[in-house]
Amino acid sequence: MKQFLCGEEGCLTTVPSEKGRSLIAFDFAHLTESGAEYVTKNIVAPLLADRRLSSSERAAP
Repeated sequence: MKQFLCGEEGCLTTVPSEKGRSLIAFDFAHLTESGAEYVTKNIVAPLLADRRLSSSERAAP
């Protein structure tokens, strides 16, 4: 996860939310609700979509 949330300038600490900006995590290992939504929409979903495309390309005749 660190590879997606951190860069040369540091790590993402807040994400957009209904309240404006919210913390991404509430301790060293747990995401907040806003953080989990951000990670799911912006990291997990695209990775799964790429994986599905790769699988269907391999299965194509």
